Amino acid sequence: KHVEQTLVIYTPAIPKDMEELVYAQEKGYRLIKRSRALGEIASMQKCLGVAGTHGKTTTTSMVTHILMEAQLDPTVMIGGYLPLLHAGHRVGHGDTIIMESCEYCDSFLNFFPTLAVVLNVEADHLDYFKDLADIQKSFHQFASMATFGVVAKMLYESIETIDMGPFEAMEALGANKFEAFWSACVPQILPVYLSHCLYCFEMNIRASAILGYVGAGGLGITINERIGWRDYESLGTVLLTLFVVVTAIEFFSAYLRKKLS
Repeated sequence: KHVEQTLVIYTPAIPKDMEELVYAQEKGYRLIKRSRALGEIASMQKCLGVAGTHGKTTTTSMVTHILMEAQLDPTVMIGGYLPLLHAGHRVGHGDTIIMESCEYCDSFLNFFPTLAVVLNVEADHLDYFKDLADIQKSFHQFASMATFGVVAKMLYESIETIDMGPFEAMEALGANKFEAFWSACVPQILPVYLSHCLYCFEMNIRASAILGYVGAGGLGITINERIGWRDYESLGTVLLTLFVVVTAIEFFSAYLRKKLS
């Protein structure tokens, strides 16, 4: 009777031909995956996402104990039973949510954590992932989605790939470590680092265009509203502006890399 007002949340763990799921699809109910629903909830709070092939439940439980002891009153989602909670979840009144973030079916890519914790990465769920490289790619994407610490992560990756030969040569010529780093390393790091920052800015713009469709805010709300109102002139303006901004970021990134290399 209330199809338009009803939201059906399901998990990939159930078969696609499950009677209740098929019924909801046939009757026109709005369906979203559990991970997407959790992502909507997490987007309204500071989210700590704990991922990894092994140890997710244990680590999420340990963090829950710590934040409970610190009286931060967190909301918690764990993939197991925690005696402290007498359940695998908790609805808190604080501004923090702790989420066990599973990689299966790329579920954790719906969470957009404030802080992402990756414990380890091994070959697992090969019924979904092609190989270890495919799994690593998903974990890398999950880590890069974190808003806290992503700058440090990008800086680390930029430093990790530089040629240390010039640095060692300058030290041999008598320069101190700071002088050697500034003259030999910074010119190698800066182009890559700035390009990464612009890439993250671009991805945030793209993400804002998507998040509105799941109710998490962002540019997508404007796009969705214009479609609903059939205001195609305004819709075209928004999409054109989005295209121009993303293209400008791409060209600006290439320009900076060329100038700084």
